[in-house]
Amino acid sequence: MVREKIIYNPEKIYIPETIENIRKGNQGSVDVLQDKSIVIRNNRILSIINTGTLRNNPDNYTCIDTSGKIVTPGFVDSHTHMVYAGDRSEEFEMRSRGIKYVDLIKSGNGILKTVRDTRKASEGEITFQSLKRAIKHMINGVTTMEIKSGYGLDLINEGKMLDVMDRLQGIIPAKIVKTLLPLHAVPPDSDRESYVRKSCNEILPTLQERVDFVDSFCDEGAFTMRDTEKFFSKAVEAGKKLRLHADEIGDIGALGLLREFPISSIDHLLHSSASGMDNAMYKDVVATILPGTAFSLGENYARAGEWIERHVPVAVASDISPLSPVADIKFHGNLAIRHCGMTTDELFNGLTTVPAHSLGLERNKGNIGSGYDADLLIIETGALRNVFYDWANIQLTTVIGGNVLDVKKIMRKSIKP
Repeated sequence: MVREKIIYNPEKIYIPETIENIRKGNQGSVDVLQDKSIVIRNNRILSIINTGTLRNNPDNYTCIDTSGKIVTPGFVDSHTHMVYAGDRSEEFEMRSRGIKYVDLIKSGNGILKTVRDTRKASEGEITFQSLKRAIKHMINGVTTMEIKSGYGLDLINEGKMLDVMDRLQGIIPAKIVKTLLPLHAVPPDSDRESYVRKSCNEILPTLQERVDFVDSFCDEGAFTMRDTEKFFSKAVEAGKKLRLHADEIGDIGALGLLREFPISSIDHLLHSSASGMDNAMYKDVVATILPGTAFSLGENYARAGEWIERHVPVAVASDISPLSPVADIKFHGNLAIRHCGMTTDELFNGLTTVPAHSLGLERNKGNIGSGYDADLLIIETGALRNVFYDWANIQLTTVIGGNVLDVKKIMRKSIKP
């Protein structure tokens, strides 16, 4: 007989809004339950019940006492570049002296520096470095994370990055969603047109069955709309779902691709125009903002309210990468409230329901209810806003699949170089 677990007697349980209601303009709506407890069976939530009904038979359960604490779903980070080797600390200093990101790429730095480091590193070395980032992310409350390729830029090394993601999934309990991003930068040994053809005709067909999504960096100084159209057309023919980097460096009209393709998420959006935003209205698409990237680049922040006014759901993601290496989603949430105009409740939905929907996981992740995976956060505070206000100090316990995160167990499973 399976012994059920219970998240017993929290001060409050925060329940995100449904994606359907968010699309009606209710991103700022959150339900708060009191005097309730959560019953878990076989790694999933069985039910939410009145705490009072348990007081006479608590011994029937494996009990996790959460008195005086709040409980939320685990956070879903729907945009990361977590798998890579090396760092770009010298670039940090160069950007602080006013050197532009596009100029760094043109000079062979930026993304291309990470490409060189990742190509040189062994699969084991990349796994060990990436595992440390993933562990920090889970400790800080992320229970589902999307990870992109894009630092290989050829068939062998893009495949190596997917190999690392597979190894990570065998080590960590958090769910990993894999995205193929060969159109991240033009490799130094190719021209743009030749590399787009190679991505369409070699990299994508060979690796497409190993990934959940494909992506393109369609922006000033990166890939054109025509490049992306070619790549996305091939991906749609193969039945793959799409994500899109857009409007990070400039507005080249990339959001016009929403008129042609069923894109699940449009990401970055630092320079999106009103007309570009209008393309997302009435589409089943999520606007994913990455405030940590604006922070790292010293750019103006994405305007979350303008998307929400258009009833476009807004997700907040970390963009963990060599450019923006902060593996604490709570910090990115703090930036979203301070600089992107989001309320705490809008942010909460943007870290749970909305990104889960963008990843096609809304039936399993990002909410609390019967049938959902038991991915939960137990947080030592009385109010949700404190999670992002006091982000560096707040204490939380991460539960994934009904089990409290055990970092020592993960490290015993890990493979060191």
